[in-house]
Amino acid sequence: MSEAAWLVCWECRVTLCLGKAVKEEHSDRITAYVTPAGVGSVDPVRTRALWRMMADHVGHPLEVVREFSRRFDDVGELDENGDDVYADIDAREFARDYAG
Repeated sequence: MSEAAWLVCWECRVTLCLGKAVKEEHSDRITAYVTPAGVGSVDPVRTRALWRMMADHVGHPLEVVREFSRRFDDVGELDENGDDVYADIDAREFARDYAG
């Protein structure tokens, strides 16, 4: 079963949905992430959203939180950026004015 992950800034209480892990066949090596909207980590908009999240939170405690981890319950209480299905702000809007 594939597990979803979020990039979390606990200081600002925001997240960026990375999506579900896509692994190589017969391996645990993750090759990509796909969001619930079906958009993958190779999408240029999603890449800009990820870079914006990291740039906006330089020096903050960022953590990748997996869906089946103990920390996951805490993620539901935070604002979400960049997931086209569940987000408060979708990836296109979040990355709109970011040139990175």
